[in-house]
Order: sequence, then C-alpha cells, then structure tokens
Amino acid sequence: MTLLNTFAQCPKGYLHGILAACRHRLNTSIVEGFNNTIKLIKRRAYAYRVHEFFFLNIRAAFPGNAQ
Repeated sequence: MTLLNTFAQCPKGYLHGILAACRHRLNTSIVEGFNNTIKLIKRRAYAYRVHEFFFLNIRAAFPGNAQ
C-alpha cells in the first residue's frame, strides 16, 4: 500500500466526528473569550488581599450572564 492510499484511508475512523462538526458548527469562541477576560482581570488583580474583590470584578465584567 502506498503512502497516498494510507493517507486516504485515515479519515474513515473520524468520519462521524467530521460530519458532526460540519452539521452543527459549534465552536468554543465564547468560552475562549470568557477565559481571556478572566485572565486579564487576574493579571490586574494580582495585589488583592481579599478574594471576594476578584470574584466581584469577574461578575462585573459579565453583567448579563447567569451566576
């Protein structure tokens, strides 16, 4: 079997996942945005002595989201 044939056979095991990704078009962009915002708040909140202020800043950054 040649290298090209081996390459062509490779996606068969992943066909279900590939088709599901094409049909549903889900991604993690919203979660990535939340994580980046929280990391930014964490960098700014380095000197906080009370953790409640950190969590209050996170809640203030996302006012319309559920707790």
